[in-house]
Amino acid sequence: MSAPDTNIKKQEKRHKGPLAGMVAVVIFAGVLLIGLVAYLIYQGNEPRDAEEADIPAPVVDEVTE
Repeated sequence: MSAPDTNIKKQEKRHKGPLAGMVAVVIFAGVLLIGLVAYLIYQGNEPRDAEEADIPAPVVDEVTE
């Protein structure tokens, strides 16, 4: 069923505020997403302490029987 009286111009006026709010929320979410991606890229996979990264791994001697 459809509405009996549809006045498009009147509905455009009534919905202008909510639609602008929805657009603002989508833009805000996009800015937050870009910020999150930038933060994750900035952090990267680098070790927290550079001194620990320079220590070589211990050598394990092989046991022969």
